[in-house]
Amino acid sequence: RQAILAFAGAINLQEIATWSEDEVKEATDLVERNEVLKEVFEVLDDVLEEGWQGIIGGATAFASFLLLAPLLILGLLVAACVSALGGGDAVSNAPLPADLGTMPLYKLGGSI
Repeated sequence: RQAILAFAGAINLQEIATWSEDEVKEATDLVERNEVLKEVFEVLDDVLEEGWQGIIGGATAFASFLLLAPLLILGLLVAACVSALGGGDAVSNAPLPADLGTMPLYKLGGSI
């Protein structure tokens, strides 16, 4: 574990980005020849790959939400407009109670 931490701490990713193809090949050959470095590199590669998969998965979920949220809101707005402006009967087809005289609206002199 200490070897992995020391190796990870010694890596300068900004410096690696400036390496030529020959330097990368030489470093790969060195790692392949040394068993300790090979184990450390495999563990670091697995950790970095899992980290990138997590980042890409989170970014994908966020992008999907950003894409689908406006569509959902648009659908809700269209449904609200259709239900409000849809026309149709404003009167319910529910049966009226038999004793209409006891309802407050009729006591005040209103009508249906």
